[in-house]
Amino acid sequence: MSLDSRLDPEIAAALAAGPPRPTLLDRLSRASLAELRAARAESDATRPVEGVRVRDHRLPGPEALRVRIYRPEADAPVPAPCLVWFHGGGMVLGTPEADDARVSAYAREVGCVVVSVAYRLAPEHPHPVPVEDCYRALRWTAGRARALGIDPQRLAVGGISAGGGLAAATA
Repeated sequence: MSLDSRLDPEIAAALAAGPPRPTLLDRLSRASLAELRAARAESDATRPVEGVRVRDHRLPGPEALRVRIYRPEADAPVPAPCLVWFHGGGMVLGTPEADDARVSAYAREVGCVVVSVAYRLAPEHPHPVPVEDCYRALRWTAGRARALGIDPQRLAVGGISAGGGLAAATA
């Protein structure tokens, strides 16, 4: 394996001594994207924390965008603040279910509603589709704030990894 000459000599020696680590591109050459997504979804699946109700909803429209809504069972103000959440995965992998434990804990501990967006993934849906899906979900959430028990003046966007980039683009 050839290494960049600027790499620390000790790190270079350790890397040279070990077996090469496969990259995502290596894995894609050996497995279809659908297989990779299925394996990732299985390995990333988490469970929501106790004390949070979870339900899925499909937004109306030509593309039935799915959102997963997390609501604390107790101690949440009504109307509640809301976090519209975007999962990670390089905009190629990932699902809201991968963040079930994380965002349900946010909902319970903060006393907020979380709306997690199952945005469409690349390469089937290249930029700007994921950003448009996230913005659509934000607008849907704001437009139905009263029905969802959400304070439209207390909406935030956030995400992890690629989801953080989508949050910045959506904002």
